[in-house]
Amino acid sequence: MRLFIFPHAGGNAYSYISFRSWLPKLLTLELLELPGRGKKTKEKLIYDAEEAADSLFAEIKDRLDEPYAIFGHSMGSLLSYLVIKRIVAANLAPPIKFFSSSAMAPSMIRNNKSLMLDSDKFWEMIIEIGGVQNSLLLDDQVRDMFEPILRADFQALETYKYRYTDKLTVPIVVFLADEDKVSLEECLTWQDETTEDIKIYQFKGNHFYILKHNVHLIDAILLELKPLNHCDPWEINS
Repeated sequence: MRLFIFPHAGGNAYSYISFRSWLPKLLTLELLELPGRGKKTKEKLIYDAEEAADSLFAEIKDRLDEPYAIFGHSMGSLLSYLVIKRIVAANLAPPIKFFSSSAMAPSMIRNNKSLMLDSDKFWEMIIEIGGVQNSLLLDDQVRDMFEPILRADFQALETYKYRYTDKLTVPIVVFLADEDKVSLEECLTWQDETTEDIKIYQFKGNHFYILKHNVHLIDAILLELKPLNHCDPWEINS
């Protein structure tokens, strides 16, 4: 079984490398990233969510030959949704489960006008979300490196236009945090995107609860996938 990880805005494959320590050997972790970061640093940034989804779909479409699940955090949740739509349209096997983390349903996405902020205000917003440490604000080199990536991702997110299509038949599991600005009510709107009943898990923490509670998150993922694993019981990597 494979688990595809779609990263958050500004994230890359390395952002979720720690998951490997807690996942069973029978579950293959597939860490994805968009152009312009990580191993794809030399590729041009993408500023459009649909184009980003096209890129990720092209990357994974030939790796769907065994049961798989998809996990997306924040912007990665929107990209996951768009890629699943492409998988269905191509008559490929859909994921057995879609895990949406810290994200409202696509129909609820709003423009926070972050693109209008100057550099200092933009980074204050990033710090408030909880994705980076305050000390990074003092490092001009870090800011210069990551700000174009973050702005590209936020532009893709904030310019996305929702279009209603047939509901997915994929079970959706929603993860959220009790101190996140993404509310339970907004997360409940994922029910509008699937014919299956959604399930919700709430963790302690802010938008990036995954940094402190990754073990609990992995436990929840394995709990959801365990009934679908027809092999031996999960054996955790050491």
